[in-house]
Amino acid sequence: MRIGEFVRTLNTTHETVRHYEQVGLLCPARDGNQKHYFDDHIQVFEIIQELKNIGFSLEDILLLFELRASVGCGSEVLIHEVKRKFANQIANLDNQIHDLTIRRDNLREMLDELSKVVPK
Repeated sequence: MRIGEFVRTLNTTHETVRHYEQVGLLCPARDGNQKHYFDDHIQVFEIIQELKNIGFSLEDILLLFELRASVGCGSEVLIHEVKRKFANQIANLDNQIHDLTIRRDNLREMLDELSKVVPK
């Protein structure tokens, strides 16, 4: 399929697809000047989106893709690295939750103090 159909199929934008191509995440087949996308490109795009949605940067995703290309999908090395990155992401999220909880509690205290000065 051409880029227009690919974009419609994935409900994305031309700019997003071109950006993923520029950073090396998507590599469409070429026929002269025309690019063609296939089902495996759809799968790659969906994996990229899923990893982005859980907080991975495009750089991290590219590193995982490059590792997969060099050691093979399903290799112990790749699985170990994915597990490590997932654990790091969970730790980052835990830290963010902790920080947000403190900020929320501070805001509640301020609101309580303000409510004492000027009741609802």
